[in-house]
Amino acid sequence: MKYLLLSFTLYVFIFPALAEQYSTPEITLREYLSCFETSDEQCVLNNYHGINSFYTGKPHKTDYKITKEVVFGSKEAKLWNDAGIVPKAFKGDVSLDVLQTSNDRKSMYSYTFRKYGKKWLIYSHSAWGLGLE
Repeated sequence: MKYLLLSFTLYVFIFPALAEQYSTPEITLREYLSCFETSDEQCVLNNYHGINSFYTGKPHKTDYKITKEVVFGSKEAKLWNDAGIVPKAFKGDVSLDVLQTSNDRKSMYSYTFRKYGKKWLIYSHSAWGLGLE
């Protein structure tokens, strides 16, 4: 009976939460930014494809607002690739422009996501508009 109850608890509460993780670019972004509250490098790496280290700095909270979302079609992927940006973009990738506030400082970032299996992961990001008022 004890094992049945444990199995039921895992099935109802734990597995759905794990399935939600990385299920959309927005959820991955939320998870990624939360990693900086504890300066958890492994947490960052879990949300990012293609890197094996990341400096997180001192723990800090980041508030954010997604200001623009673009789902790449053939045209957007071609523009990205023709500009020589690495890694290459593909149709279906998603770009989020994000206004972030950390330590009372506002900055703009762009994050680009791709679905790897069932997970949406960041594969590129850039900062622009640092220190906005």
